[in-house]
Amino acid sequence: MKNYLLTVSALASCGLLAACGNATVNQSKTLINELKNPLFAERYYEDLIGTLVNIEIREPDTAAKESALISKLKNDALEKAKEQTRIKRSGVLGRFVAAKQTPEGPVLLVNNTLYFGTDFITEPGPSLHVYLTKVVDPTQKIFPDSNALDAGRLESPYGAQSYTIKNGSGSYQTAVLYDTELKRLYGFAQLTK
Repeated sequence: MKNYLLTVSALASCGLLAACGNATVNQSKTLINELKNPLFAERYYEDLIGTLVNIEIREPDTAAKESALISKLKNDALEKAKEQTRIKRSGVLGRFVAAKQTPEGPVLLVNNTLYFGTDFITEPGPSLHVYLTKVVDPTQKIFPDSNALDAGRLESPYGAQSYTIKNGSGSYQTAVLYDTELKRLYGFAQLTK
């Protein structure tokens, strides 16, 4: 257990679990890349705190030997979780609701990036795209409307992901999942402070 805690500490001090060594890693889904998503990072650091507290409760001998390290790791994770909460509050947040399919999960627009949370899920589609629009309820208009901005094809129907908005985030009020091949509105998330 001591080696595990020292490894976690060493990785954390390397700059938030940066990859060390000569191994080839898929850069799109490395932990360091995932931690750039405030929704992912907030959950990660909260779960890390829970893991460390469980070590203290379930393994008191190990915790006593490593109390300074565990305390430091908890404090670092707490500060990082608070920072992610601050970033989240600086943007606009929504939760997907169903239109014709049933997407679920949070979405956050901060500056020029749209983030999906770790619990995002939707049914797959042949050409499912992520849009931003100024329309509050896209089911009330023909979609895509003239203000709709295609942020790109959905990376995955499951889990955390992010999209850079090239033209800036503007005054978009709604994130939309729309299949361009089926011409089908899956669902949307109204974005609010």
